[in-house]
Amino acid sequence: MEALLIVNSKLKESLKDMDAILAFIFSDINFQKWLLDIIRYKQMFEEGVGEENIIIGNYSPATEALNPNKQAYSHFTLRDTGAFYESMKVYVNATNIVIDADGNKTDPITGEVINIFELYGQEQNLLGLTEPHWDELLEKLKPLIIEQLWKHIAA
Repeated sequence: MEALLIVNSKLKESLKDMDAILAFIFSDINFQKWLLDIIRYKQMFEEGVGEENIIIGNYSPATEALNPNKQAYSHFTLRDTGAFYESMKVYVNATNIVIDADGNKTDPITGEVINIFELYGQEQNLLGLTEPHWDELLEKLKPLIIEQLWKHIAA
């Protein structure tokens, strides 16, 4: 019985360290790549949506005429040059996990600098996860959190 009380006590202490546990998990480069790839490729490229699961926009016939790689009425991918995707980063500190990117893009025709977040992201948070992808994140986190809790308990 005493052993269970010790485990219970250690578990309570470990739960107080949940911010540190999550920071440790989210600091892993492979975990960050996995998370960013969900946003970049599953949500933006394949589905064309941000956090609110709303289509960011669709290419017009005029756009297709200028660039045959962009099929009219298909969704925006926000991956014209790849610079926006590559600029995505996960920032982790003791209490926050933030996903950010450089939203400034130079229009190849006009030369005007536009901000992708201002243009497309006001209503739906481009870098947030949709509900199904939140579920995927939580499923990936479960064993990692349990592993870290056991390490705290065993210490």
